[in-house]
Amino acid sequence: VLQCHGRVVPLDHPAPPAFTCNPSLLEGSACPPRQVILLDTYVRSVRHTPAMNLHQALIFSLVVTLSAAMTGPVSLFAAEPFGVGENAPDFEVKSVDGTPLSLKQFSKAKVVVLCFTCNGCPVAKSYEERFREFAAEFRVQGVEFIAINCDFDEIHGGIAEQLSTQKLEYTYAVDASGQTAKDYGAKVTPQLFVLDQQRKLAYTGPFDDSMNEPTVPLVENAVEALLEGNTPRVTSKRPFGCRIKLKRR
Repeated sequence: VLQCHGRVVPLDHPAPPAFTCNPSLLEGSACPPRQVILLDTYVRSVRHTPAMNLHQALIFSLVVTLSAAMTGPVSLFAAEPFGVGENAPDFEVKSVDGTPLSLKQFSKAKVVVLCFTCNGCPVAKSYEERFREFAAEFRVQGVEFIAINCDFDEIHGGIAEQLSTQKLEYTYAVDASGQTAKDYGAKVTPQLFVLDQQRKLAYTGPFDDSMNEPTVPLVENAVEALLEGNTPRVTSKRPFGCRIKLKRR
C-alpha cells in the first residue's frame, strides 16, 4: 500500500501515472496542493519484484507518511513547479513563423489561458474546434488563448505546413527545448493553465470533463469566474491526453 494523508492505494491496484494529493481530489483532506506522488514507475517495479512483500510495503508507506508530516510537501519522483495562487513562470517560445513570444507580451490580457498541445495526439486533435470557439468567444472579453507545442519530433517535422490548412483563432507557439512544459509541470496534451490578471495560477487541468460528451466546461467556468472578480470554484483537475514527448538528451 501507499498512504497519502489517509488515502491508501494498494500495490495491486491499477494506479494512475500521477497521484495528486490536494483538497480538490481528496474530500476533507488537508494535503498540501503542491504534493504530487508519481506512482506508476514505483508500482510497476514493485509488481515485478517478488522480494517485495507486505511488510516492506508497509514500511515504505510509513516513511512516506512521516516524511509528509515532518517536511510538508513530499515528492518521490517529481513535483509540480508551482501551485494554484502562485506566480506563473515567464516563457520564451516562438510562433510558427519564428517570431519570439513571451508571457510578458500579453500583459494587457485580463486572463491568459495556456494550452499545451500537439498535432499528433488524437485527444488534442478532438479539442481543436472547441479551442477555436472558446478563443473567438472570449477574445473580445480580454482573454488570450495561447497554444504551446513542445513535441520535439513534431516541431522538427515541419509544423508550419501542418497548420497551414487550419484557421486558428488563437496564438500558436512552439518550444523545441520543452523548457516551458518543464517549468509549468505539463505532462500531457492537452493540459491547460488559466492565469489571472496578476498572472497567478487560477486553474490547471483539462479543458472540460470529457473528450466525447462534456458536461462541465472547466476552463470556461474558471475564466468566467475571474472575469467577474471571483475565484474559480474548481482550481485543479487531473488532465487526460497523450504524454508530451520532449527533446531527448
